[in-house]
Amino acid sequence: MPLAAAVRLVSFAAFWAAQRAAGVSMIDLMVYRAEGPTVRAGADLYAMRATEARLPTTYSPFAAPAFTPLTLLGVPALRAPATAASLGLLITAVVRMRNGAGNFPLGMTIKAAAVFCAATATAAAALPHDSLRFWTSMVFETGRVGHAEDTADQSLRGVLARLFHTGVPGPWWAAAAALTAALGLAVAVCAELLGERAWAAMACAVTALLVSPVSWSHHWVWCVPVVVLALS
Repeated sequence: MPLAAAVRLVSFAAFWAAQRAAGVSMIDLMVYRAEGPTVRAGADLYAMRATEARLPTTYSPFAAPAFTPLTLLGVPALRAPATAASLGLLITAVVRMRNGAGNFPLGMTIKAAAVFCAATATAAAALPHDSLRFWTSMVFETGRVGHAEDTADQSLRGVLARLFHTGVPGPWWAAAAALTAALGLAVAVCAELLGERAWAAMACAVTALLVSPVSWSHHWVWCVPVVVLALS
């Protein structure tokens, strides 16, 4: 365990240094942080634009109050703790999957559904206008998260958009996503039945990334536990 802790610490230090050397802007964090003042001011959450790139809010209303504490620190001061938290959550997820932590799949499904309903109800009570707007309109506007043909979009939709030189792959993407979802979930079920819960989780994660309308390159952080599993 001391060796594992040392490796994690070195990994964090190297990643943090690489961020600074590359001049990573933490632009997503800046958007999340901007949601806090918007909520406190009672402004329209989905009319907000943050950073010089004028990026909009794309998540459900529940995320905005959760991001409000980020306003307590400036963006430079948030860089290290945000990176540490992200790496910590990744490590926690990997460790729990190798140890087989968790309940029977049906129990986990019920628990996830209950948490989703509770979060949505809480957001609706706190931000009724934004909640109504999100679930009736914004959730269907996939273009808000970026253009499908951008090279950073590593989903099936992005691949097809670049292949056919169109921002709207249409039925080709729907067919490819449906087939991929069926195959990916079948692999996940088989892995679960064989007792390989970690591989089942990885199959679900990769399937979700492939069928999502937009999966940015940094969303593929799931490649890390996949490699670790493959080498273990």
